[in-house]
Amino acid sequence: VFPTVFKTSFIRHEVVGEYSHLFTVHGSDPSLQPYMLLAHIDVVPAPDEGWDVPPFSGLERDGFIYGRGTIDNKNSLMGILQSLELLLIRNYIPRRSFFIALGHDEEVMGVNGAQKISALLQARGVQLAFIVDEGSFIFDGFIPGLKNPFAMVSVSEKGLINLMLQVNTTPGHSSAPPKETSIGILAAAVNRLMERNFVTNALVRTTTALTMFNSGIKVTPPP
Repeated sequence: VFPTVFKTSFIRHEVVGEYSHLFTVHGSDPSLQPYMLLAHIDVVPAPDEGWDVPPFSGLERDGFIYGRGTIDNKNSLMGILQSLELLLIRNYIPRRSFFIALGHDEEVMGVNGAQKISALLQARGVQLAFIVDEGSFIFDGFIPGLKNPFAMVSVSEKGLINLMLQVNTTPGHSSAPPKETSIGILAAAVNRLMERNFVTNALVRTTTALTMFNSGIKVTPPP
């Protein structure tokens, strides 16, 4: 796959963090500040249930490729590498150097992928002019009065924090429950988080999302 990319003399390919890939495409003018193109190769796990076709089959049907992660964001990954492959076949040599970074753990914070690529480039003294990453959707009918489909350009991104709340209490029996169970304590804490009133809208404000909850093993013993 992409043989010209891998055999071109002015392109350096490195594997970072065991599974991520960093391509350095050297331009003809080293005085120009380089830029970076990003994509990620990992996906969130998907069970077969709820899919018309197996989620990792890559089946093509009615002009569409079905598969977990085809939009997020293997389309960018394939587009970047295929475009470079075709340009190289046409004897393309860029003036400005650029990097292609393909992370393998974006869905789980990118600790071994993007963060290690970043550390590697910082150690080499690389200063990027800009980064082009995956964007939002193509919107149609989203803004009143705008008839044509359009893509929104994002120039910044919110940060995030992951919290794990855990409560350990003395177990008992549902016939004589304690004043507070671990579920009740945890539910109250979660409710306090959800009641925080951030004043700006969801696209730019701090948001809270509950994604995983686990407690108890049977009906009788309260955890």
